[in-house]
Amino acid sequence: MNVAEGSASSTIVGARALAIFLISLLPLAVSPVIPMIDFYNHVARYFVLTHIQDSAALQDNYAVAWKLLPNLGLDVLALPAFRLLPPLAAAKAIIILIFAVQFGGVLALNRALNGRMSIAAALLAGILLYSYIFIWGFANFLLANGLSFWCLALWLKLRERNLWLAAMACSGFAVLIFLCHGFAFALYGIMLALLEFGRWRLSQRRRIADLTKSALAVGVQAVVPAILFLATPTAHAGPSADDIVSGHRAPELLINRVAEIAAYQASAIVRVANSPWLALDVASFVVVAGLCIWGVRRGVIRISPTAFPALAVIGLLCVVTPPSLFGVGKISDRVPLVGAMLLAASLGSGRRGAVKGLSGPVVGLALLLLARIAANIIAFAPYRDDFRDFVAVMEKVPSNAIVGAASPPEGRERNTLTRRCEMYGPLVVPLFGHPAPLFANPTQQPLALKGPLADLTGRSKQASDSHDDPLAAKQSSFRYYIACGYPDARIAGFRTLAQKGRFLLLEKP
Repeated sequence: MNVAEGSASSTIVGARALAIFLISLLPLAVSPVIPMIDFYNHVARYFVLTHIQDSAALQDNYAVAWKLLPNLGLDVLALPAFRLLPPLAAAKAIIILIFAVQFGGVLALNRALNGRMSIAAALLAGILLYSYIFIWGFANFLLANGLSFWCLALWLKLRERNLWLAAMACSGFAVLIFLCHGFAFALYGIMLALLEFGRWRLSQRRRIADLTKSALAVGVQAVVPAILFLATPTAHAGPSADDIVSGHRAPELLINRVAEIAAYQASAIVRVANSPWLALDVASFVVVAGLCIWGVRRGVIRISPTAFPALAVIGLLCVVTPPSLFGVGKISDRVPLVGAMLLAASLGSGRRGAVKGLSGPVVGLALLLLARIAANIIAFAPYRDDFRDFVAVMEKVPSNAIVGAASPPEGRERNTLTRRCEMYGPLVVPLFGHPAPLFANPTQQPLALKGPLADLTGRSKQASDSHDDPLAAKQSSFRYYIACGYPDARIAGFRTLAQKGRFLLLEKP
C-alpha cells in the first residue's frame, strides 16, 4: 500500500469511527435525565460550587471546601459549563466529554499499538461507553480512565524517540489523571508498566539493563502523585471495613461472603457493557468473546502482542481486587471496564483483515453495537415522562423547604429492572434551589454540609442505613420528601401534598 492509499484508508477509518461515536450518543437524546445512579449528585455539587454566592439558601446549608483530593477532575472542569449552560444541558455536555475522552483514548492507544486505527476497536469502544460504571455515574473515574488511555498512547509514541522525553511528558499527564481519580491512576501505572514489559519482551535484545531503565522511567511518573496522595485526607481514610473477613469470623459465614463476592464480580465482568436486561448483557459478552476468537482464528483480527502481559494482569485483577479501598466503594467493579477497554485498544487488523476490509467479526460487532444502542434508547425513553412528572410534583414544594429523597429499598438493587430513582433527589438543588442531601465526604468531595441540612442529614444517617426505607416512621427526619417508586400514594405517617406518575411529595406532620 502506497502513502496515498494509506492516507485514504486512514481517512475512511477515521470517518467510520466518528460515525460510530455519533451514533453512540443517540440514547442521550431521548430523555433530559439519564439513569446514572451517582452522577446527578455530582451534578448538584457542581451547581452549588458554581452558584453558592447567588443563593442564601445554598449559603445557609453548604460550604465550599476546596482541598487537595485525588478526585477533583470534574469539580474543576465542570465549573465553566455550569456557569454558561442550564444544569441539565451542562450535565449532558459532561457526559459527552467523558464519552469523547474514553472513545478517543481507546482509539489513540489502538493506533499506537497497531500502527493504524481498527474499526473493530472503534465498535467495541462504542459498546463500552454505556458501561456498568457509567450507569453507576462514577464520572471522575470514567474521565480519568479515558485520560489514562491517551497517556498510554502518548508514551508509546514518544518513547520510540526518547525514553526520558516520554517520561517527562507523561509525568505531567499522570498528575492530571491522579487529580481526576486516584484508583484510575493506579490502574494507569499497572498498564503502563506491563505495556512497557510487553514491548521489552518482544524486542530482539532483551537486556536487563534496558528493562531497568524503562522501569525507572515508568516509576518516576508516580513520584509527584505519591507525594500529593500522602498530603490528602484520603490517604488517612484507610481501607474500608467492608472486606471479606470483617464481620464473618465463622467459617460458614466467610464461605458465604466469598461466594457472594465471587457472584458479584462475575456479574460485573459479564455486564461490563450494561443494559437493563441481564439476558442481553450475557448474550453481548458471549458474542463479543466469540467474535474476537473467530476473528483471530480467521486472521482478520489480531491482538497486539505488546498488550498480552497487561491484558493477563488486568484480567487477574478483575477477580482479586477488593471491593473497597481507602473509604472508596465499588473498586472491584471498575476493573472489568479497564480490561475491556484495553482489549478494544489492542484489537488490530490481521493479515486477511487488511485485505478484506469489513469482515464477518466486524459486521457482527457493528450489529451488536446497533442492538445495544436501540436497547438503551428503549430503556432511557421512559425517563422523559418520569422527569415531567417529577417537575410537576416539585412545583408544589413550599419555598425555602429542605427536601429529602426516598425510594423503596428494592428499587435500589444492583440489577433491578425497575426504573431508577436516585437521580431526582439531588436535582431539587440545581433545578429548584431547594437544599437537599449531597455527597460531602471530606476525603472525596470539596463540599461540606452545614446548618439545618447538616443537622437533618446527620439525624437521618443515625437512624437508618442505605438499605432501609427512609420513610419508616422511626427513621424519617426531613419534613418534606420527594418520594419515587412507591406503589401506594398513601404513606403511613405522612401527608401527600402532590402525586403524579411515580412521584409523591410528602410532608411529615
